[in-house]
Amino acid sequence: MKNDFPNLDELTLAAKIRACADGELVGDECAQLKAYLANNPDAAKQLGFEQELRSCCDRVMNQQPCCPDALRSKIAAMCGCPADESGSDSDAGFAERMDASNEQTRTKGFWMRSSLISAVAAVLVITAGVLVFQAATYKPLTVPAHLTVQQASYINRVGDFVVGEHKRCCNDDSAAAKLIRHDITEATSYFSQAFGSPLVFPDMDSVQGEVSFYGGGDCHVPMTPRSGHLRFDVVSASGDPIRLSLFVSPMPEQDLMPMEEGMTYLVQSEACAREGSRLFAWKANGLMYLLVSEATDSMCQTVRDLMQAPASIGEL
Repeated sequence: MKNDFPNLDELTLAAKIRACADGELVGDECAQLKAYLANNPDAAKQLGFEQELRSCCDRVMNQQPCCPDALRSKIAAMCGCPADESGSDSDAGFAERMDASNEQTRTKGFWMRSSLISAVAAVLVITAGVLVFQAATYKPLTVPAHLTVQQASYINRVGDFVVGEHKRCCNDDSAAAKLIRHDITEATSYFSQAFGSPLVFPDMDSVQGEVSFYGGGDCHVPMTPRSGHLRFDVVSASGDPIRLSLFVSPMPEQDLMPMEEGMTYLVQSEACAREGSRLFAWKANGLMYLLVSEATDSMCQTVRDLMQAPASIGEL
């Protein structure tokens, strides 16, 4: 593979491709790699493979059966993250304790402890066993005729991410930690400035009593430099709240979400099918909007209208 990057060896190029697959390249690095991929089909195929590999891992890890409670407790104990006082270990509680241990695990002393190294080795062995077990039920990625493998892989990966974040932030503790901007005007101004483009949001004055804004916060939709996550509740005909998550970000590179302005796309996401929700996508003013909706069929169009989604419907 020819190296068109000045002062970069092949190992660094491979690292950039892996970082791009993880959505971690931004700014000049992203533009540089994009130019390189345009002239190097083999490298573009390598990037597609890396993205497909991550998508496969996402699907396998999110399939049922999930990690058994006994295994989860064993891993948590070995990593110094005991269960809560009740003795149980919910998804949210486990994630919060693991997040809280991040600072400690970054220190050199943490990794110099021989007992910890043994525990980590044990976790890797156990996790490998879980992956092998779950891989037995793995389903190949379905690629619609109008999409490339790279696009289909990315769309499925995005679906897993936004549905997972929506579900996580329907928990009050997780939402309170992430969705810190509770004023819709402040959130709109903040993200409009961050993305350099005005956001299309519900007019809260005109939908008063129908829509409430829970909060917004920074997020990181895969393959975008940054994104915003905004939680809304819409009142159903029966008076119950319908939980929504709206993710906004710049459009991803490489035409990974092939959408036209003025069209709302129903995204065929395995994660949505599992959770009983729907994912809609559209673009406006150069920004990508992803709406995770728990609305029923009778409320689906009403919710899209309230969220200012285009009326025309397509499918990804």
